[in-house]
Amino acid sequence: MTISAAPGSFEGYIYTNIPVRYHLLDIPELIFYLSLFTAAVFGWYRTGRKLFTIISVITVLFIVLMSLLGVLAAAGIIETP
Repeated sequence: MTISAAPGSFEGYIYTNIPVRYHLLDIPELIFYLSLFTAAVFGWYRTGRKLFTIISVITVLFIVLMSLLGVLAAAGIIETP
């Protein structure tokens, strides 16, 4: 979920002119992602913290690497195919 006035968010309900029914359509997706996040945190807490920590570190490193490559490509330091 983004931090913006997007449809389905509280800020979107206040600051946009979209009808309420469109905001309500995003609630199932929000609940689904929130449930997945809660299950992941609960699984990390109850079982193998080491495994979840390793997976989290690898994921963060991958995100940082992709961001760095995007910046380098935008600056023209590396060429994209």
